[in-house]
Amino acid sequence: MISKNINIKSLFTYISLFLIVCSFTLRPYITKFFGFASIIIIFQSVAIFFQLLVAINNYKIKKAKTNFIILCIICIIPSLYNNAYLMDGQYSKFLIYIFAIVYACVLYLSSIEKKHIDYFFKLIFIFSVFTSFVTWIGYFIPTIYINKFIPLLPEVSAINVLNDFTKYSANAGFTDHYSRNAFYIVLGIISLLYFFINNKSKKNLFWIMFLVASLYLVGKRGHLVFLAISFMTSYFIFNNINYKTIIKFIFIILVVVSFSYLGVKFVPGVKNVYDRFFVSNKSDISNGRFIMYEDIANQYKENRFIPIGWSQYARSTNYYHPGVHNDYLQLFYETGIIGFILIIGSNTMFLLSSIRYVKKEKNSLGFCVLLFNFFYLTYSVTGIPHYDYEVYLSFFIFNSFIYVYLDKLKMIDETNNIF
Repeated sequence: MISKNINIKSLFTYISLFLIVCSFTLRPYITKFFGFASIIIIFQSVAIFFQLLVAINNYKIKKAKTNFIILCIICIIPSLYNNAYLMDGQYSKFLIYIFAIVYACVLYLSSIEKKHIDYFFKLIFIFSVFTSFVTWIGYFIPTIYINKFIPLLPEVSAINVLNDFTKYSANAGFTDHYSRNAFYIVLGIISLLYFFINNKSKKNLFWIMFLVASLYLVGKRGHLVFLAISFMTSYFIFNNINYKTIIKFIFIILVVVSFSYLGVKFVPGVKNVYDRFFVSNKSDISNGRFIMYEDIANQYKENRFIPIGWSQYARSTNYYHPGVHNDYLQLFYETGIIGFILIIGSNTMFLLSSIRYVKKEKNSLGFCVLLFNFFYLTYSVTGIPHYDYEVYLSFFIFNSFIYVYLDKLKMIDETNNIF
């Protein structure tokens, strides 16, 4: 995976990327092994330290543009308002959020190279394939999944995963929640697209199809729908929308629908996803979300229509529910109109920057970051990506890649103007 001919700066970057990927993909297993949750902050700190050495050595800090850093700082500001974790002395949960953003900033300042981006996507691909295999084991041999894989989790997580698996057929794979499993598979699909666009090999296509099939087995509607919407939107922008593109896309949709129909007929796991779309079920997990929406709205009203503060909803449930599964509602009720505008506005700026990049450079990196940005914003309608470590960390890392290359394009334009 790593070339033998590497210098010390590249080695530091590989180490930092490895540590940061482990910090979110293996978080529940790492915390159980070491016995304390703040071990993740140690992983983050070491990753930041190695990457900061690279940034300083490259003399990039003084030369770097400030746009990305400013947008990251804007994202931090609303989280400081009446923060529940700080009020309850749970400093590690607050620092995990801050350190995730700091890491992305340091990664940007070190002017990361293409080989490092390739390495990052390979790490994501490896984990997504592994958790997908565990997902299939859970489907075909549930006793092995229940007796061998679930017990590897911390006790509380293991109980919740077992409950979701037996009651709702929700498969967490090699993670501590089925939503998290679905996210890693989505991230794996995006990572594979990064390689597939450059090398349309049968092997890459097989793995993409495998991960898409695995996503069905997890039983998550939102991830499937938002990935499809994000892919379609990104595809049209990337290809400058013309009739040939539309015809190709209609063909792709027909093929996917056809295979999905066969899946519904012959694979119960796929049928479960469609049932959650079209079959009314009073015990469906998502019905509880409407109760959460009403609950946080009532908290906002009881607070005299003053924002209740960052993660105060989670605090009201004794941190059992980290969010209401609609970030737009939660950000508004917790941080107010100002906090909402700051966070969603900065997210939109990241999206616009990725669009600007793909208009200049038609490459796989631009497409994948654009795709992830759309997914992040659409998934916020029914998910909690702004409160989930692995999701917002990935979001900031992806965008740090784009800003590095936007800076390089700007330098090329400035050089050309000189001559």
